[in-house]
Amino acid sequence: MDRFITIDIGGTDIKYGLMEGKTARFLEKGKRPTEAWLGGTGIVEKVLEIISSFTSGGEKADGVCISSAGMVDTGRGRIFYSGPNIPDYAGTEFKTIIEEKTGLPCEIENDVNCAGLSEAVLGAARGRDSVLCLTVGTGIGGCFVWKGDVYHGHSGSGCEIGYMNLEGGQFERLGAMSVLLRRIAEQKLQEKTDRDTAGGDKADGHAAGGDTTALDDVSRIWTGQHIFEAAREGDPICVSEIDRMCDILGKGIANICYVLNPEVVVLGGGVMAQKEYLYPRIRSALDRYLIPSIAQETELTMARQGNDAGMIGAYLHFQKMQRKRQGR
Repeated sequence: MDRFITIDIGGTDIKYGLMEGKTARFLEKGKRPTEAWLGGTGIVEKVLEIISSFTSGGEKADGVCISSAGMVDTGRGRIFYSGPNIPDYAGTEFKTIIEEKTGLPCEIENDVNCAGLSEAVLGAARGRDSVLCLTVGTGIGGCFVWKGDVYHGHSGSGCEIGYMNLEGGQFERLGAMSVLLRRIAEQKLQEKTDRDTAGGDKADGHAAGGDTTALDDVSRIWTGQHIFEAAREGDPICVSEIDRMCDILGKGIANICYVLNPEVVVLGGGVMAQKEYLYPRIRSALDRYLIPSIAQETELTMARQGNDAGMIGAYLHFQKMQRKRQGR
């Protein structure tokens, strides 16, 4: 036997799989809605159900490997901080609960750290000693891997780069994909209002004032895919806002590089869907903010592990923690 249950808890979905340890190959994979409003207790119940689905028929597993949103105390196997998306998640004792209820060893790590570990050990940065990994989507997460080990810092919150302060606000509140979508929707709504007014139509006062319903309607039209299609056709709003986002990402990444001096920077998350368009622009911005001697020694690449990165990294973290606990 050499089978591990891998679980990746996100704000929208819980991805899970059964992995063959020797090859890191998935024997089975699936996902189910997180239903984050159920809070920490509800998510633990979902995790226990997933474990039971792999073991209830008498099948055996060697351990439970969890990747999760939130800040994680990897030693105790618990969530010690979480944002508002999952209520009452901080304080959730995953390791203790799962080991008591299933008899299986369990380890848990932050989801971005798992993704970074996966890319550093088996993915885009395989064979490199110093790896900075960023996930850019709804927010911006970071992970620094040094010689195969995630750097956690003094209190377990190392590389929480989304909270980094830039002029204008926090990094993730300026440069995340979700910010790009919102800013373009707002400008497209205003553009429509101005056009209707200029054409003599009665302007929608709610729309002009930024009514939430009107903005939601515009947001449903201006999806990420539509925005990048329009940018390729020269839409000035889309081109300008994407360039703004890339400039912010380049500046933020450069600031981190001045501190950590990584050999390679790996970008993952929502940006991967548009990597052909975004990569040269982010690379150009990074080069603008790094001095040449550092820029030429800093490789920028895109993540390769895709949606499996969290689960793969959770397995790698499990192996490291178990060896550490056993003194090996």
